[in-house]
Amino acid sequence: MIYTIAITETFDKLFEEGPPPVKQGKFVRADGSTYGGANVFKTEEAAREYIEDFNFQDRYSVYGLDADWNTQTTQTGKKSCNQLLVDAAMIKLDAAVEK
Repeated sequence: MIYTIAITETFDKLFEEGPPPVKQGKFVRADGSTYGGANVFKTEEAAREYIEDFNFQDRYSVYGLDADWNTQTTQTGKKSCNQLLVDAAMIKLDAAVEK
């Protein structure tokens, strides 16, 4: 499992309404531009630190992703995160960051 961040209100509602939401991996948009994939973190701690560094505690929580760090992500040049290469189901963690 790897980790991502997402807007708490939006994604908690999605978890309540149906199957687990999916974070998107890298893909080419209809206009030909490329979406590099969701930002992902190797550890839950790294994702939480990212939220704190950008003062996102009021809006974002950390979620798990059913993906592999070594084979399904690519380096971004950012110190703490990679980008997701494939779509991955999200996993709601028990210890989500409080609103």
